[in-house]
Amino acid sequence: MLIILITATYIISSYTGLQKGIKFLADQNTKIFIFLLVFVFVFGPTIFIFNIGTQSTGYFLTHLPERFLWMSAMEGSEWPRWWPIFNWSIWLAYAPITGMFLARLAYGRTMKQFVTVNLLFPSLFGMLWFWAFGGASIFYDWKGDGQLWNLINNESGGLELSLFAFLEHLPLSTVISWLMLAVIFISFTTLADSLTTTVSALTTTGNTILRPEPPAKIKVFWGVVMGLMALLTITAGTGGEITGVDAVKQMATVAGFPILFFIIIQIISTLKGITNQTLYDKSASKEEKVNERKNA
Repeated sequence: MLIILITATYIISSYTGLQKGIKFLADQNTKIFIFLLVFVFVFGPTIFIFNIGTQSTGYFLTHLPERFLWMSAMEGSEWPRWWPIFNWSIWLAYAPITGMFLARLAYGRTMKQFVTVNLLFPSLFGMLWFWAFGGASIFYDWKGDGQLWNLINNESGGLELSLFAFLEHLPLSTVISWLMLAVIFISFTTLADSLTTTVSALTTTGNTILRPEPPAKIKVFWGVVMGLMALLTITAGTGGEITGVDAVKQMATVAGFPILFFIIIQIISTLKGITNQTLYDKSASKEEKVNERKNA
């Protein structure tokens, strides 16, 4: 039922276009995220959040190369498979589609605006989000004798229930829990409708700056296909040794590797294009100055 509801919502959002449904949902999602962040900072253990946030950021920056390059050749730890390799692969699998969607949003923007809005601000917000929610959850788990951690490791609990157990430590926990559900729902929807729009644009012709939106019926088709794949993934994973979600993770890991080489070529071509454009602009500027002198 939830998959069907999410599918219907993102199809409608994608159907109405970038400047209507997608923009509206993204704007509301951003406001709720900012409210939740400020709420936890204000009503949570504020001093502890800032202290452990500062400490963990320093630790992260100090050990970043080690963690990203550590393959555990002798220890046999599962860390490389759990985090760096899977993290790289899942983003490699997402990168082409997400990059094309962001490029469609970048029409009329400068490189500085694009980098600031799509890279710097989200990274800063993500860091503050981990500070607030991560720091507060560690504090409540510490003071509660490991209640949250025990719930995460309990078969009848898990990360999902630990989130709401964490929110119970805050005022207006019921309202905040509903807001959290809403923001999770909208996050899934905004991701899916952007991917639906991009895949639809890839499978049609004539999508230009003057007509950036692919046909609505194509959006509906790909939206339904994506919803059916999600439904199949969830239902096909019951009763087997591996769940459907884990199967998707493994497929993403496999699919992400060949895309790595495509992205390397793409980066080289992009840098080459920027360099050529810069040289062309400098050359054109020199010619203009020469012509101005001649005219003078």
